[in-house]
Amino acid sequence: MKTAPITILCALLFSGSIAQAQVDLSFAAGSSSYMGDLKEKALSFSQPSYAFSGGVSYQFNKRFSWRNEFGYSKIQASDSKNKRTDLIARNLSFKSSLLSLNSMVEYDFLSMADHTFSPYAFLGVGLLHFNPYTTDRFGKKQFLQPLTTEGQGLLTDANQEIIKPYARTILEIPFGGGIKFEINDHFRLGIELKYHFVDSDYLDDVSNGGYPSQTLLAAKNPLIPLLTYRGDELPGGAAYPKGGLNRGNPNNRDSYMNLQIRMTYRIKHQTIEINY
Repeated sequence: MKTAPITILCALLFSGSIAQAQVDLSFAAGSSSYMGDLKEKALSFSQPSYAFSGGVSYQFNKRFSWRNEFGYSKIQASDSKNKRTDLIARNLSFKSSLLSLNSMVEYDFLSMADHTFSPYAFLGVGLLHFNPYTTDRFGKKQFLQPLTTEGQGLLTDANQEIIKPYARTILEIPFGGGIKFEINDHFRLGIELKYHFVDSDYLDDVSNGGYPSQTLLAAKNPLIPLLTYRGDELPGGAAYPKGGLNRGNPNNRDSYMNLQIRMTYRIKHQTIEINY
């Protein structure tokens, strides 16, 4: 019984014109936008950056393809560009480069063998590497994860549970869709939106619902509390919070989106023999 789902998937992917697998190379470029604790709207293209990706796909029949892609994206956000007064007063900011490796199944709603265009959807799994950083008040670039800005690895004043440092290489689930157009026998051009659900709430280095002890952070490194809360850098800004304020929301994981123009080039037909 455990092999039944695998058999069904193979039948879907490799039925019909399985003998001729189409091999395509792809390149995409566009914008990237992050969703997380440093943006007030859950789904927003504000504060965008850039994104590139490339890969290879194998079309096994008229509707299904197997896509494998490497991506590079840049994400960023700053409290100073929000409208909520509590976020502006917190005054945090970050940037990060994202490296992703994805494997996805794509489904064409129309057969490109019979039409010159088709909407499509895709779903997959992948790995993501990120490394958030900011520029401190002295103008120096600081990578945030090693600084443990939320007190990772330290006991709190009440000797509560220690927060573990977060991983910078994590799983992600890419999914989305688009529409593509046939230019000629080799080239196709399309536009697609790819949403990345990630297994972390720390793309922006912010998650915890409160502020750790300023004393404990400063004892480890005097720089840490200066980057955990930055409201004191603003004119008339408040000092480091002693309680009652939230730094982040641990109940909502971070994510990011890519909106890209995608070009594919068909390089050959490859005969594949499948034995069940």
